[in-house]
Amino acid sequence: MKSKLSISRIIFFAILLAPISAFSADGDILRTIIAERTGTACQSTDPEGNHSSINVGIAFDGTNLLVSCYGDNTVSFIDPADGSQLEVHNITNASILGALAWDNGRGLLWACSASSTIGTIDLATDIFTPVFTGECFDGLAYDASDDTIWASADATWPISHYMTDGTPLGDYFQPSGWSGAGNSGIAVGGQNLYMANNGSSQIYVVDKAVTSASLFATLDRRQEGLECDNITFDGLGKNAIWTIDAYDNVLNALEIPIGSCSFGGGVDLPSTPVPFMSRWATIAVFMLLVLFAYGHFRRRVN
Repeated sequence: MKSKLSISRIIFFAILLAPISAFSADGDILRTIIAERTGTACQSTDPEGNHSSINVGIAFDGTNLLVSCYGDNTVSFIDPADGSQLEVHNITNASILGALAWDNGRGLLWACSASSTIGTIDLATDIFTPVFTGECFDGLAYDASDDTIWASADATWPISHYMTDGTPLGDYFQPSGWSGAGNSGIAVGGQNLYMANNGSSQIYVVDKAVTSASLFATLDRRQEGLECDNITFDGLGKNAIWTIDAYDNVLNALEIPIGSCSFGGGVDLPSTPVPFMSRWATIAVFMLLVLFAYGHFRRRVN
């Protein structure tokens, strides 16, 4: 009797103390890492990840995070699991390297050089190839749904929309529902844009007509570049958006709705409703186990 009662208690409390990652909400931080930047101008100067240069660009190639450094035009490959630096690429033909966006269809990295030149980087050769002119310092995103580029200057309006050859599609100003500083980071890989304002530490979800914005998250630090990631946390049934600040190497992954923003502009990537259903299935099984264990516990006590 005593042994069985102890087992019941163990089962009951083990279930109650089970990991609750399946129950986190959109906007919650899934992971925070400090990116190692050894050998670059953006190398951390203290354990908190602060540095003396500027980095506003972040991209995700399906495996690694790619972050730029303004001070020496490097792109570091960062492991999203622990922040370790895997590779350093010294980019030629670029200056004041800023915002980044991964184009999964072309296998190229879109980048902003000298605050107003948008082009691509072939990471096999580390050469920046200018494509067209447009303000882009800390806002750059590639949209595979229509093969276009979204870009913006440093924490301001408008944001501009282009074909990938530079043909202008429109300039857009502050949408309804937006408050605080002007736009900085941009990410796209689905039906909406994710946009940040670094002065107010906020991230908004904005329709592609740029008429309406809804506040998605507020953090305790500036928000510069943004990049979508539907791969790293897939085992947890979660999608994420990564954020970067200009003056430190702290990278945050925030949970976003499944299928709302895929990496690489969303090119040829299946939307996977299974993780979403798995989440609710996990919740249902969890509750059934709690009820079963509690009932078993009560019967043993009585």
